[in-house]
Amino acid sequence: MILRSLDITNFKNIERARLEFSPKVNALLGDNGMGKSNLLDAVHLLSFTKSFTGAQDQMLIRSGEDFAIVRGTYSRMDAEEDILAGLQRGRRKSFKRGGKEYGRISAHIGLLPLVMVSPADMELINGSGEERRRFMDMVISQTDPRYLDAAMRYARILEQRNRLLRDGAADHALFEAIDF
Repeated sequence: MILRSLDITNFKNIERARLEFSPKVNALLGDNGMGKSNLLDAVHLLSFTKSFTGAQDQMLIRSGEDFAIVRGTYSRMDAEEDILAGLQRGRRKSFKRGGKEYGRISAHIGLLPLVMVSPADMELINGSGEERRRFMDMVISQTDPRYLDAAMRYARILEQRNRLLRDGAADHALFEAIDF
């Protein structure tokens, strides 16, 4: 998979940008605050449907604007792929491949494999096992859709169980029903 071009509108601090990439090596140079990391975050969004910083979707829209659009054109297995991510205040995000919207956004994960390493990833070495498991979940989920579905189900069940515990629920049958 090769990213050929990237079109960005109102994404983070980038009002409008169009970039064409070399199929070989590309380098981003610029002063602090120029948008280099935001450009990388736009590429991450196209692969994972979310920001690598963990920011909520609404925070990805440029200040004072109502929407953001990130479009990438990729060469993949000798075919061109057009991926569009649309964010609009007060609405759920939209992901389209070849002009057709996904029924489930999670179906997009794995189409455009990406591994991103940043200075914050020092936590993979120094941090808890939870960070390493999260990183491995991300890598494996790109190659195995069943693993992604299972990981998403597990996270949802864990959140439900923890919510019941926080709320002081005492129904043991309920815990057995959602326990894993």
